[in-house]
Amino acid sequence: RAAVQWAWGRANPEKLRARQIRAKLKRYGLTTEGFESLWNEQRGSCPLCHRPLDREAVGSEAVSIDHDHACCPGESSCGQCVRGLLHHLCNIKLGAIEMFDFDAVREYLHR
Repeated sequence: RAAVQWAWGRANPEKLRARQIRAKLKRYGLTTEGFESLWNEQRGSCPLCHRPLDREAVGSEAVSIDHDHACCPGESSCGQCVRGLLHHLCNIKLGAIEMFDFDAVREYLHR
């Protein structure tokens, strides 16, 4: 079955991408309109690094949907706690930063 899905994806890259996007939006409780609203509010850029977001990017530059893990722990969201759109790498860094005491980090950086 996996081989068939892989072959279908290779033969239908646009359909595969559309399916992946729909699944991602569903996982985070977002509609297409909600995603577009966030995109427009942020003017298509990452609010952390201020570089442009690219809808077609993969890997560290891929668009991640950031949400508050205090509301919805894990890899999905109710949709109410979505905070914004970030580069994947920026989202990973934010997650790591959230685990630390900001005052301790600030004090450490200013020694």
